[in-house]
Amino acid sequence: MRVQHYKEEFPAGTRVLLVHMNKDPRPVPDNTKGTVCLVDDIGQIHCFFENGTSHTLIPGVDIFRKL
Repeated sequence: MRVQHYKEEFPAGTRVLLVHMNKDPRPVPDNTKGTVCLVDDIGQIHCFFENGTSHTLIPGVDIFRKL
């Protein structure tokens, strides 16, 4: 199951780099670093970003990588 994979790959505290956020009317700027808060039960990755915002990353839609 993909959700379990994301929960294991991105536990709380994992650092990520958001390369580009797609399909969002209020995207986090490209190349912003953040910290994972949690992965929810549908596999979305909730993060706090260095620019002071919190947002959800959607695997397969948004482009990001683990640091």
